[in-house]
Amino acid sequence: ESDLIHGLLSVVFWGFASGTNGRINSKRALRRAEQIVVGRKNAQPQSEADIISHIRKCRQLLNASQIAEALREATQIKFLQMSFASKLLTFMAPNLAAVYDKVISERLADTPKLQKNLFVSTKNPSKAAKLKQVNVYANWCRWCVEKADDLNASGITWRDWNGTEHSWRAELVPVV
Repeated sequence: ESDLIHGLLSVVFWGFASGTNGRINSKRALRRAEQIVVGRKNAQPQSEADIISHIRKCRQLLNASQIAEALREATQIKFLQMSFASKLLTFMAPNLAAVYDKVISERLADTPKLQKNLFVSTKNPSKAAKLKQVNVYANWCRWCVEKADDLNASGITWRDWNGTEHSWRAELVPVV
């Protein structure tokens, strides 16, 4: 159970550590990860048992390839919105899920009509808009799976920061 909490906090830290222009903001990242555990001003933290329950349910939903439902479940973790919920799912199942954060959302908003159906705001939506958010996220993940499959079939790899070449992820395979 502590590994699940540690994993969540690592995702939150990672997501907030990188800033604009390549700047690393570890103090901000640590503060945001800490909020999951101790809460925010005027907002108590969620119980560890609830957080662990949501993470486990996310894993079950990902194992069943229920991406929209997994995102909905991940956003039940207090202080996680779409951006960080998608990051959590991506770390849990990188061959199935993909990050969908503010930067990706803004870029998709400016794309040709072909990808317009993949755009949704990552801001905290109303209940009605939340359904659209999770469905667009599932479509985004499926689109990423298709693109990864195409790139891998063509023998195209991506190069990591240390020069290591990798196959593309977001391939629709069961999660373990």
